[in-house]
Amino acid sequence: MKCGIDIGTDLLPAISLAYEPQEKSVMKRPPRGDSINDKLLTPGSLIFSYVFLGLIQSLAGFTSYFLLMSKGGGIRDGYWTINTLFFNKDFTESTGVVYDSATPSNPWTYNERMDLLSKAQTSYFVTVLVVRCFCLFTTKTVERSLFKHGFFNNRILLLGALEILGMALLIAYVYPFQFIFGTDSIPYYIWFVGFPFGLFLLMMDEVRKFAVRRNVRWLMY
Repeated sequence: MKCGIDIGTDLLPAISLAYEPQEKSVMKRPPRGDSINDKLLTPGSLIFSYVFLGLIQSLAGFTSYFLLMSKGGGIRDGYWTINTLFFNKDFTESTGVVYDSATPSNPWTYNERMDLLSKAQTSYFVTVLVVRCFCLFTTKTVERSLFKHGFFNNRILLLGALEILGMALLIAYVYPFQFIFGTDSIPYYIWFVGFPFGLFLLMMDEVRKFAVRRNVRWLMY
């Protein structure tokens, strides 16, 4: 699944940025020098990639993961506890059943728990990919506002975003991909979990770009 994120969903989106119209300020920037801040990989780029983008994607993924688990993933109605599903001392080796002290007549079987885990992992995967679509638009510009630069002026990038969502659909719902990646079908509401995080990411990056335009250069990546 990790390869599905890093390779299958990143190739076309990464290539599409080569077709992005240039920012108007690009020729006003001085060439790279010899200082640490002028290298291709800088502290700013690492913070932007792993602390900013990475943290928001991870939070979105874990939110959908635990949200699906809390609702039983369509396998069971009602709520669950970690103790009930995975750490209950009343686990029976011979039957693979976990007995819930609250509802002893309706235990979770081993297969049900594994199905729920697979659905939760798929939810994490899909939500991360939804937020990555927002990340793709965020990286269109370094310092110019997207509202001035334009969201839809790069058709290749739009195809890249569609590829991300298409791969998510295939891996989540088409059986051969489910078998290969160990995924399972997820409820429709999981697809919307990433939108608040993606919008938050876009707005925070607009704040960063505004600060860069006001010569807060350490926010440049």
